[in-house]
Amino acid sequence: MATAWLSQSIDEDEDVCPICIDVYMDPVSLTCKHNYCKQCALMLVKQKSTDTNSYYIQCAVCEAETLLGKDKRLKTLKASKKLRAKSKQKREECQHTSDMEEIERKMSQLNSGCIVMPKNIKLLMEYDASIGKDGKTFIPDAHNGMISYGAEETRGADSPSLTDWHAMLIGPQESPVGQVMYFLKIRIPEEFPKVPPVVNFQQPKVVMECVDEKGLVHVDKIEVIDISNITKEGCVEVGTGKKYVWDPSHTIADVLVAIRNNMHLFEVCRLSGTISQQSYV
Repeated sequence: MATAWLSQSIDEDEDVCPICIDVYMDPVSLTCKHNYCKQCALMLVKQKSTDTNSYYIQCAVCEAETLLGKDKRLKTLKASKKLRAKSKQKREECQHTSDMEEIERKMSQLNSGCIVMPKNIKLLMEYDASIGKDGKTFIPDAHNGMISYGAEETRGADSPSLTDWHAMLIGPQESPVGQVMYFLKIRIPEEFPKVPPVVNFQQPKVVMECVDEKGLVHVDKIEVIDISNITKEGCVEVGTGKKYVWDPSHTIADVLVAIRNNMHLFEVCRLSGTISQQSYV
């Protein structure tokens, strides 16, 4: 398996897995006819909440479910002989291309904007990072313990909603809002990740240029702050004047980090401290 990026126009007949964007390794086919590497498909296996001995896969491309029964190791899922033969041939051809050349090719595609991770796959990866699966996290060390977020649980559903999320930010330490916990709601728009998530402060209120009177965060107005210049009061005197620019490769965590960085501005800390008992909801 390779890095998880997917061209928006991958044809179903191509011998490329929609998760790892590499030639299929031991391909399997779901009932919706989408194909995956077996190891990639195993990442999508979920347990039925109503039956601990029953499993299923929700396709990351079309969201259709493939019922597995007790077969959580995918021993019964197979791909067509044609696909298996084609993948084997393609892998043999790819052995003549060096790993570095392949990495450079994929990075070139990524930087050119012609590759965008599919919404469902990107959100599944974000969910895994939000719960710390396999030690993974998208939160940098500078914000460790200061930012937490996760997908909203849906009553009666077998898995959390990946459309609605919540988050909690703790104000800059040693600042006037250093002990304040800010609670936010996040909604994933249909066009994600081409467009950023919709973020709303719930409580308490905050005074930031990028946050309107209803608590809505205007992502394109978040100011980029260099927090290496923090004073002993936990603040940064002046910003960079640059604005955060969303990119499809960014994550929900990236937006939350940008917001908390912006909160380090001295005026934001000072003014927000005066309304920390007020709420948007």
